[in-house]
Amino acid sequence: MEDWIVRSLRSPLELEVRRAQKKIVIRAETEPHQVIPALLRNYGNEDLRVREGVRRALSTIAATGTGKASILDEMVNPSKMVRNGLQSFLNDEIGTHAATYASLYEQTMLTMVMAQQKEIPVDDIASLADQSRRVLQSGEVMRAVRDIAYCLDLVKHRYRSSEQYKDYVTDVLKMAPDLARMGVYKSTIEEPLHKAMKALRDRRYDEAKGIVGLRTRESQLIAALGRLERAVMENVPARPQPPEELHSEDRELLFRLEELIASFTSMAPEDRHEDAVIELLEFLTSPMASPSRLTWRRRIESKDLSALFTLYAIGLASAKLAAAVLPQAAEDIYQRELRPLVGEVSIHTVRWPDHFLDAPPPSEADVPNAPADGGSI
Repeated sequence: MEDWIVRSLRSPLELEVRRAQKKIVIRAETEPHQVIPALLRNYGNEDLRVREGVRRALSTIAATGTGKASILDEMVNPSKMVRNGLQSFLNDEIGTHAATYASLYEQTMLTMVMAQQKEIPVDDIASLADQSRRVLQSGEVMRAVRDIAYCLDLVKHRYRSSEQYKDYVTDVLKMAPDLARMGVYKSTIEEPLHKAMKALRDRRYDEAKGIVGLRTRESQLIAALGRLERAVMENVPARPQPPEELHSEDRELLFRLEELIASFTSMAPEDRHEDAVIELLEFLTSPMASPSRLTWRRRIESKDLSALFTLYAIGLASAKLAAAVLPQAAEDIYQRELRPLVGEVSIHTVRWPDHFLDAPPPSEADVPNAPADGGSI
């Protein structure tokens, strides 16, 4: 296969090269672990035409989520040439930090294998390393680099700590005969040994669990935001204008959105990143804000102006809020789903849709189980 790839991409006929690239991409969908290593081995091929053809083929493969995941699988390929080709591709395609990530990931996996051979628990580190790959695929490169660097530091520290415990036990056992001859009681020797063995056996290894939980919620937020923005793109043909009168359901939903925006603006995202992620995720996954909710979906499908405006306002505001905590992922979703509708070049330059902030709060008649004392909802 590799010989055919090189020979086809070296062809002087541009039509033949394009056909070969198309076949390579199709073949990579069914046999990624044969095609992708062959491409990466030739990423630095001395023939310029081959290098360019390989780069275009890999870029096309990486354009899909499954293709990018298959390429990242080669970070631990046994062949150093494949790993070097992958790092060069990530450097050219995404940037220097992506190549750094691949190098750190390779070191982390190698150290984890060594730790597992010593029966050192690394399940929490493996979970965080796996989650960091998803973060990288979502576009949050620097966050992924920080996570994988933490994984590497953590597994090294855990490996060294385990070795230190074992060295301590070994040293005490070696000294035991001499200590016994000097009159040291056996129980005096056994006590520190029992303590060391108990500490080694019972020690909890969960330093990475907190970050794993946060990254999982971030992934859920990205997925929920993607679903919402796809619903906007599929149902809102043009940028809607505020209707003369909002439906009671829509007034309540926009009122909840206004509360969410106020909460976001009152916190510093860098200081309360996790709180912000959780708050936005809870809003987007609540039944009220789901475009699949039966009553809202029926009004959206019937092109009800109030429902379409509310869907657009929530989609745009949610993307703006997400950009404060997951800037690259929110930008990617905006470019893919909302930019044709909104028109601005970036979610970070989009102005707040402030026209819906003046929507009146829902009355008690509109809100089920409203507080009897008229308190906040």
